[in-house]
Amino acid sequence: MKILIVEDENLASKRLEKLVLSIKTEAEIVGKTDSIESTVDWLTNNEMPDLFFMDIQLADGLSFTIFDKITINKPVIFTTAFDEYALKAFKVNSIDYLLKPINENELKNALIKYENTQMQKPNENSFAEILKQLTQKNTFKNRFLVTKSDAIIPLHISNICWFKAEDKMVFIYTKDLQKHIITQSLEEIMLDLDPALFFRVNRSFIIQRSCIEKANFHFNGKLKLHVNPANNEDIMVSRDKANAFKEWWVK
Repeated sequence: MKILIVEDENLASKRLEKLVLSIKTEAEIVGKTDSIESTVDWLTNNEMPDLFFMDIQLADGLSFTIFDKITINKPVIFTTAFDEYALKAFKVNSIDYLLKPINENELKNALIKYENTQMQKPNENSFAEILKQLTQKNTFKNRFLVTKSDAIIPLHISNICWFKAEDKMVFIYTKDLQKHIITQSLEEIMLDLDPALFFRVNRSFIIQRSCIEKANFHFNGKLKLHVNPANNEDIMVSRDKANAFKEWWVK
């Protein structure tokens, strides 16, 4: 069983690989990619694997875009932090999915399902149907509700510079450097944002394009961002995401 893992979080990719190989010792992880671009490039230059594990939200967009760029005729098990509308689409089209953090027993069941259905060719129309359902739904928020004193106020995304995870909480920072707590995780927030406008540069930051002035090369393959308004702490693009960030920034 030859498997390609498509996952933009390095630790999540390593954990999934470890779990798969512990369950199926005969399995072979033939490659790991972290973006739409790198996945299409890998598939263009390598033999199609027997099975895909594919994260939904990648650094450069939704992984469904991959199916627009290259024909995939092998089973796919999607991984996702949540989102009910996507899960319904998977169920309708008999495509398996795993909720993060991935549970070992659920992974075992997904692999059993793969083995039971590996003689069946996937319906290519199912991928198109998923994409259709996603694009027909307004998936991107224009505003986030936050509390200020005893009031609830809407913040338009045009006034948001970045989202930051700190001390087990998540905060919104506005262009006038106001700070507001939000109850969603960064993973949840990212699925509500237009990926053309926002990019998750590392585990702690999601940043808006319009707030980035320039980026400097940093040690170990990282990038250091200079933002407006100025921030007192360093905002770094992780090495794993540096190439995807540069591709996103020039679009």
